[in-house]
Amino acid sequence: MDRLTPNKGQISRNGNLRIGHFTQHSADKFNLQLSAVENMLNIFEKADDQGMRSWLGKFQIQGTDALKPMMMLSGGQKSRVAFASLAYQQPHVIVMDEPTNHLDMESIDALVEAVQDFNGGLLVVSHDEHFITSTCKELWVVGNGHVTKCRGDFTEYKKETLKRTEKRIADSVKSLSAINN
Repeated sequence: MDRLTPNKGQISRNGNLRIGHFTQHSADKFNLQLSAVENMLNIFEKADDQGMRSWLGKFQIQGTDALKPMMMLSGGQKSRVAFASLAYQQPHVIVMDEPTNHLDMESIDALVEAVQDFNGGLLVVSHDEHFITSTCKELWVVGNGHVTKCRGDFTEYKKETLKRTEKRIADSVKSLSAINN
């Protein structure tokens, strides 16, 4: 955020707005030699040990998983710690960039559940149909320099995309046929 400037117009944001970011690389910020609890306590210095263990438990990081070095955790567990860290910041809006990459289905389902429980705004960039249909109420498509709200759901979007693709293929075949004749 704040790395790009608009081509037109202006950006006006409330100074108290908290925006959280979650990407496929969110877990990379942790020291893998430390436990999830230790990492979280390093990030949130005012938190206490027991409170942080309880917080991580809400994200299914509990018992010995919360205390062993994070290098021993699965990719999905590391992502859960990353989401716990994000949620602890209490953002008003979360921006997610390909959040399900490298996650197993159990971890994706846990992330879906966490997102469904989130009460703020959510912006998701993803190719994961299951995640999108489970977490998003509106579908906006970015392409060709435009942002367009889709009419209908993900199934409708796929149908429209397939029609456009079939038309492009038919037009290409027609053009190639004209060149060859």
